[in-house]
Amino acid sequence: MNFLPLVLSAGAGYLIGSLSFSILLSRSQYKDDIRNYGSGNAGMTNMLRTFGKWAAVVVFAGDFLKGLAAVLLGGAIGGEAGALLAGFFAVVGHVFPLYFHFRGGKGVATSAGVILGLHPLVLLVLGSVFLLVLFLSRIVSLSSICAAVSYPITALLLRLPRPELLLSVVLAALVIWLHRANIGRLMRGEEHRFGVKKKD
Repeated sequence: MNFLPLVLSAGAGYLIGSLSFSILLSRSQYKDDIRNYGSGNAGMTNMLRTFGKWAAVVVFAGDFLKGLAAVLLGGAIGGEAGALLAGFFAVVGHVFPLYFHFRGGKGVATSAGVILGLHPLVLLVLGSVFLLVLFLSRIVSLSSICAAVSYPITALLLRLPRPELLLSVVLAALVIWLHRANIGRLMRGEEHRFGVKKKD
């Protein structure tokens, strides 16, 4: 078996994922690093709270599309296995970006782009879960966690191939682990609600 296409797919995915649009945008447009503000997270939610809706939309689009691009490129290089590897390593790159001292975001938007590239129906289900929980709770982190939990369940119900099921478990576990501080705040009733100003 020729492993070179798989190695190239994984490497390409990681390099694409390491492009952190929140850091790039905050540095170029606001002359600062988003990681110096709020939660210290290089992601859409922190951009929204710090720099507003326009910045958040740009970051979400960039992070989402890089996940999709990684899957498409990985698929072109290494077939189905290449697409899976590139998608996984794109998320890893987002979380631990090579270009920004390995301090990135939590991988939710990038994972969504990866899932779109692999199975649009799965993204439709997870997106519905995310929006429903967000509507009911107005807590972005809880919505992300619920969508992550739903990923392997959906993959199992749809009887996706074993490699994709494994990917769903690994990505879900990674996203949940990255939200461990949020889980602690949720348990204490201290997590921020979207659209609700914090009390002084």
